[in-house]
Amino acid sequence: MEYLHPLLMVLVVFPAGFAAAAFGIQLQQVRLERSRRKVSPRSARRAHIFTGVAFLLALLAVATLGGFASTALPTGIGTGWHGLGALVVVVLLTLSTALVSLKPLKRLSWSRFVHSVLNGAVMAILIVQFLTGGLIVRTLLRG
Repeated sequence: MEYLHPLLMVLVVFPAGFAAAAFGIQLQQVRLERSRRKVSPRSARRAHIFTGVAFLLALLAVATLGGFASTALPTGIGTGWHGLGALVVVVLLTLSTALVSLKPLKRLSWSRFVHSVLNGAVMAILIVQFLTGGLIVRTLLRG
């Protein structure tokens, strides 16, 4: 059980997050008419939304699984900072999604910019999560 969380993070959550980021960058380039490929704004937006929602749902499910799995870990393994990072990621993604999904918020001129900044922060925190999770797995394998 304790290895299912890191396995799903590496195989599902991280690829979905990077795909959503790539499609988000593509969408921005299409909107600014800087895209090298002929992609319609509508299809770029749909791809970004689809992968973003998949990323958000996968992250919520796998983070919840990780929370339950952390209770079954041996007592010498500390997961406090890793759990706090997961909580921050969930909160930031929820705020970011609300900014571009809820009509009163998405009408604000700065909502897309803040959405991008929050998602960049999420990706940075996920890199730290990857490293701290790797330390937890290494401790498990040694012990």
